[in-house]
Amino acid sequence: MSDADDVAGRFWGDDERPGHPWLRFSEDGRVHGSDGCNMLSGPWRSVGDAVEVGPMMTTRRYCEGVDTWLSGVESVRVDGGELLAFGADGARIGALRASAPS
Repeated sequence: MSDADDVAGRFWGDDERPGHPWLRFSEDGRVHGSDGCNMLSGPWRSVGDAVEVGPMMTTRRYCEGVDTWLSGVESVRVDGGELLAFGADGARIGALRASAPS
């Protein structure tokens, strides 16, 4: 199974981080979410064993105490029940878990 099959139609989130960051990948190639402060939206596509994300549109609010790491996502890869997020330099910036939307 490819990562596209793994992410499409799924909700990924982290209820333990402030702001509860999340991403939802639509079957139509769009991704929507929140970094815990700002709303994110953009395209996604499968490339090899990863999923490229973006360019992302985002709101630009300031939220004290919220780590907005997810706004830097450029690709993701599924590893078990986690969605690993990577930035522009290919370094891992965080992870979200498969979950039901809250």
